[in-house]
Amino acid sequence: MALWGNKDDKTSTGTVQVHANGDVAGSSTVFDNEALVGDHLVINSTTQFIISSITSNTVATVIPAKLGTSVNACLLYTSDAADE
Repeated sequence: MALWGNKDDKTSTGTVQVHANGDVAGSSTVFDNEALVGDHLVINSTTQFIISSITSNTVATVIPAKLGTSVNACLLYTSDAADE
């Protein structure tokens, strides 16, 4: 993931639910291994969030949040300033 640019993507493990306050609840997710703070979380190819913290493999926080979004897979984009 460290070499990804802002146009690269990767389908991640598990499902997520993003709450209105920005909390992300994952099921069978591995945020610790598949994501970094500053990465982009894209849901259904249309809704985009920036990961602001990772607490565990199943708990993270994003900005901004959209109430009740739940999907079976998501994409992660890293924030690589060199590609901007």
